[in-house]
Amino acid sequence: INESILPELARAQWASALEAVTARLESPDGGDMLAEATAALKAHEDAQDAEESLSWRKVVAGRTFALGLDEGEGGGSGGGGVTVWAGGDLRSLSLEKSALSWSGELFAAHVGADAALGGGFTGGVAASRFESAIDYTDRGAAAAVAGRHESRMTAVHPYIGRSWPDGSRLWAAAGYGAGEIEIVDEEIVERFGVQSGDTAFLAAGVGGSVRVLAEEALALDLKTALEATRYSLSDNGAALAAVTVETQRLRLSAEGSRTYALAGGKSLSPALELGLRWDGGAGETGAGVELGGGFTVMDPASGLEVEARARGLAAHEGALSEWGAGGALRLNARGDGRGLSLRLEPSWGAAESGAARLWADGMARAAPAKAPVARLETELGYGFGAAGGAGVLTPYVGAGFEEGSRRWRAGARLGLTPALSVDLKADRRESPAATDHSLRLELRLKW
Repeated sequence: INESILPELARAQWASALEAVTARLESPDGGDMLAEATAALKAHEDAQDAEESLSWRKVVAGRTFALGLDEGEGGGSGGGGVTVWAGGDLRSLSLEKSALSWSGELFAAHVGADAALGGGFTGGVAASRFESAIDYTDRGAAAAVAGRHESRMTAVHPYIGRSWPDGSRLWAAAGYGAGEIEIVDEEIVERFGVQSGDTAFLAAGVGGSVRVLAEEALALDLKTALEATRYSLSDNGAALAAVTVETQRLRLSAEGSRTYALAGGKSLSPALELGLRWDGGAGETGAGVELGGGFTVMDPASGLEVEARARGLAAHEGALSEWGAGGALRLNARGDGRGLSLRLEPSWGAAESGAARLWADGMARAAPAKAPVARLETELGYGFGAAGGAGVLTPYVGAGFEEGSRRWRAGARLGLTPALSVDLKADRRESPAATDHSLRLELRLKW
């Protein structure tokens, strides 16, 4: 059990810590706490729309809240610019094999502080708390045995980053953690009781992103990271034997785009992305490659925007392959919000940015949970002057279609000022299980 779970737990813990640190280094101005709080509330709203339960862990997952305490001289040669930050992460972990299967979640809470050291350097330290709960079924014996594997760990991560005016960045980070695991297994409990053991964690990583080509209408960015972890469990003198697992990971992605000016102020912007990932050491290993591309055509005069994209994934494990395609047709209202607006977004399979998914989640998480399905999202609205011409009222209708479910919505948004708006909307969701309705009034205030 431990030889199977601990490598993936080590990879996930270090990936979570690195994503929090690199997200922080990419926001040297201290971040926008209001924007993150608004995004968290929007995530809660979307979950309610989808009729999902949403714990506080899910609300903060994937978000970094930062606050600059001392603007000082910022990143200038004199240093200064102290920032404190916090973030959360929630990851699903799973494995399905004939003799053993397991699935569960890892939650991570990160708190850190750093300071601009001058010359483009930023140095800091973060503390992390990791908690996981994984249910497993072991079918290796005559009768299948089920149990629960839980871990708790506290870790510290010093880090340093270097940035350049063109947006290029380099970073390095290390990690050390200590904690414990606890296993509640029906057969083991009968003989030995609940089993727990001490754990230790070591990790290191270096990486960065470089803009290798930057012209007026042409850009090419490279991003890479090299990581290693070591996770050890001590012998507890009972049912837990000492285990040490080591993992390595190499990631590389390239993203290129170019903008062509067309007649009448229109523009064409093709883009191409390539992602490579290799996992070595213990646990699930191998390589994956992702290729994606698309284009966007924009006509500022009419507000028309046309987008098309496609992607494909090929990975080592079980000859896994995945593909997706999608597009969008958008007619944007005028800059003041008045006039006709239209959104039509069809897709098939997993059509979102593949290189980014491969970079963050790897092959296991990239594997589709079910066969690709078709989706369609639409919305039509029209903005009128309101409140004596000081605001804009936009009635709208929309619909969403996916295999087995449909959603209808209608409402009206009233923008009183650029910072204040009110939205009243009604939804009807139809699925084979039930048909539900909702009515929501939202007030948004930005400052």
